[in-house]
Amino acid sequence: HMNAALNINTRHLGNCHAAGQAKIISYHHNSIARMELCRLQGIEYSPKSLFAEIDDVFLPNIFAVLGKQGEINDLYQMLIAKVPKLASIVNKKAALTERMNDYAVKSVDLVATHARQVKDLNTAHVRQVVAMNVEHARRVVEMNAKHA
Repeated sequence: HMNAALNINTRHLGNCHAAGQAKIISYHHNSIARMELCRLQGIEYSPKSLFAEIDDVFLPNIFAVLGKQGEINDLYQMLIAKVPKLASIVNKKAALTERMNDYAVKSVDLVATHARQVKDLNTAHVRQVVAMNVEHARRVVEMNAKHA
């Protein structure tokens, strides 16, 4: 593990922030590596222990990093550990209002689309009826001419 950490430092020479981020992704956000480090240090491993202690303010950035570079299992474990806190900080009224506004916009769009389709169908129907009446009138005139 020391060699791997030194290799990360070498790859990110001169950029300690990038090196630190790479090491965190490689070790702390990788459940297999974290389990091995805990075993080496004689610490009991728990997949939820790391994630439960992370401040909620950092969650969006951590989720983004884990989603791009981490394992799906790690992201899932983090979500399990954080869902109760996330549920308590979400502004449910604002979220519901936003969803209702989205549905209202979709509803207006659907009503407009429906009205346009009904108009188009009515126009097509009227044209067919007119064409049928013209054809009927032509046949009546033709029949009257034959019988006259």
